[in-house]
Amino acid sequence: MWSTNSSLVSAGGTFPWQTIPEPLYFFHHALPMSYAIDGVRHLMYGGPGASLGRDLLVLAAWLLAALAASTLAARNQRVWSAKKLQPELAL
Repeated sequence: MWSTNSSLVSAGGTFPWQTIPEPLYFFHHALPMSYAIDGVRHLMYGGPGASLGRDLLVLAAWLLAALAASTLAARNQRVWSAKKLQPELAL
């Protein structure tokens, strides 16, 4: 939960990210929401295209990492044992 709140605060969508406390600068550069907001701003208002490409690459990297993590988690749950299908009843 803390990363969602930190991402929202540090993204710079509601106010300039330069005004946040310095310890939150890391979250601005690490979490994907700031790149999404920056990309949308470039699409709406124009600006240097190189920055938009970087934003898309960072978002694609986050997507690939999330897909890899969810694939590994699903793979670990793929094989069900008899105990998992019929758990013992505890009274």
